[in-house]
Amino acid sequence: VLAHVTPTFYDMGDLIAHTDGAAMMGLYLALPAEKPSQTNQKIDRYIAKLKPYAPTGYMWCPIGGDFMPPVKNLLAYIDEYNRTRYPITGTYVVLAALEDYMDLVSFHQDKLPTLKFDPNPYWTGFYSSRPHMKSLCRDLSRSLFLAEAYGVQAEDRGTGKYPDLWEPWYVSAMSNHHDFITGTARDEVLKNEQLPLLRGAIDFTRKLIPEISPESSDENEKLTVTEDRDLIAVENRYYLIAIDKSKGGTITRWLDKTTGEEVVTGPSNEVALYRDSGGMYLMGMEVYKGIWKEISAGGERAVSKLLIVKDGSDGEARIEISRTYSPTTRVTQRLIFESDSPAVRMELIGRVGGSQTAVVRFRTTAKPGRFVQNLTYGVVERPVERHYQPTFWAVKDWVDLIDQSGKFGFNLALTAPGAVSARADGTIEAVALRNAKAERTLGFIHAFQTIVANGRDPSEHTFAYAVWPHGPEGWLERRPWSQTLKLLHPDEKIMTEIVMTDHPDVEVTTIKKSEAGDGVVVRLYRYAPGPVTVNLTWKGRPVKSAALIDALERELGPLYLKDGKVTVEMPYALASALLKF
Repeated sequence: VLAHVTPTFYDMGDLIAHTDGAAMMGLYLALPAEKPSQTNQKIDRYIAKLKPYAPTGYMWCPIGGDFMPPVKNLLAYIDEYNRTRYPITGTYVVLAALEDYMDLVSFHQDKLPTLKFDPNPYWTGFYSSRPHMKSLCRDLSRSLFLAEAYGVQAEDRGTGKYPDLWEPWYVSAMSNHHDFITGTARDEVLKNEQLPLLRGAIDFTRKLIPEISPESSDENEKLTVTEDRDLIAVENRYYLIAIDKSKGGTITRWLDKTTGEEVVTGPSNEVALYRDSGGMYLMGMEVYKGIWKEISAGGERAVSKLLIVKDGSDGEARIEISRTYSPTTRVTQRLIFESDSPAVRMELIGRVGGSQTAVVRFRTTAKPGRFVQNLTYGVVERPVERHYQPTFWAVKDWVDLIDQSGKFGFNLALTAPGAVSARADGTIEAVALRNAKAERTLGFIHAFQTIVANGRDPSEHTFAYAVWPHGPEGWLERRPWSQTLKLLHPDEKIMTEIVMTDHPDVEVTTIKKSEAGDGVVVRLYRYAPGPVTVNLTWKGRPVKSAALIDALERELGPLYLKDGKVTVEMPYALASALLKF
């Protein structure tokens, strides 16, 4: 990762045509420059600030901060500087993109210092804000991947045409904006723009995906559900789980039959409410002298309904638990058990009152030896606590809490980006619902964080997750990403129906028609920590040629092809291949 140090704010260049002052959110607290000498002096000062941080000789002055208007006559100011100051300073100024700067710097990598550090956790609040909207962003991108794959398969078989997905992809790309998927937009922007855009794009894309019947359970696999006055017991060949009615419908026993380990020490899948003085950006414990205090757990008195919705006779059992804590805090939990799975899928649907956060809590028997997390850029291992108590880490879709003995552990998977914490006693919590109005210190609101948006969110959301214990194998051998896809995104099996790989640690993430229209692009992701070689086999027409390409589908060189297998060397986590038929 190329990291750039900016000695001032990331919008430092927005005042290039103004005298000294400040600019923020489209407002200028400075006077316009009247002479070319003033803009020249401003550029000279930028250079003086940037030069100490520029070992390659290239300096990047960011311009165009949040909500700032374009600088009028910017090219004229730059031309004037180059005409009058370049002969003296030797520094030439160009108007270009960050990508251009990175390309230039990459020619001088030997001059760049290498730093190894992890600045996280950092502003974790927005990772758990508006979970439903985050799920929609994820649903849209996954739907687009599926529509592309099915379109390629249809053309390959001669049964259909590849769909035009430009508009929904535009919405998906837009949702990656730092005030979109983060959940940090104003309420009116969320309700009137973001949610309608996402829902419309998802509806359009889903119509292009064939209906897939869920896989039927193996008839030889048994799932039994028994009930008495106090307990509901659910059992298959992987587990025996007891749900205690007197303890709010929480799981009070989970026997992992594979390892013989008792998985939980006390009430688990428990909904705990916290008083949270954080806001959109920071959680309460991250705010100076903030509040993160548990105000209700278990919900024994709050339970208004506990029902066995499906009894397991067809290989699936469902249990629903409804709770009302107050007029503004109501939740429903769903537990889904399957005869042929060691995991339990779960949902929490509801809303919480102001300045509250709801978490789902599992009290596991694992005494954390390792806390492994899957992130956008790979898999990392982190300490249970850092800086804050508790420490909530940003998570992409799964975490693995491994016991100190290394003999067993506990996996938690999410359908959308979220925040998860673990404690030394084996307790693991995931933020499910959050309605944190604004960051407060000793009751005083942080003005800066509330200028654009606040964390007030009384809406109903759905938080979907799955949990399962595991044995002594390492995370790479167990492939939790594969289990996560199978549990929470089962329709993505289409990828393996089109392309087969011979390496278990390499996942096919995308199968799409090339933008040039000549061939098919296959994108790969490598979970293995080191370089690997993988062979691809296309389950359709014979491949005539193959090339390694970059993210923009520019050819980098030919790939070895023999007996229908395409060989791809993966020195890095990502690789893309262009196949032609």
